[in-house]
Amino acid sequence: MGSFNTQYSEKVMEHFRNPRNVGEIPDADGIGNVGNPVCGDIMKIGRASCRERV
Repeated sequence: MGSFNTQYSEKVMEHFRNPRNVGEIPDADGIGNVGNPVCGDIMKIGRASCRERV
């Protein structure tokens, strides 16, 4: 990826170039969807709880 002008900080661009915590959570306790399908901005968030801990 080459260098280009951006309004985003270098830290944001680092997460964009090297995403972390990506993938689906099997048997998630909760799932949320947010975004605008018209422009293609859609995010699906999953949540899992450890039920043995309080």
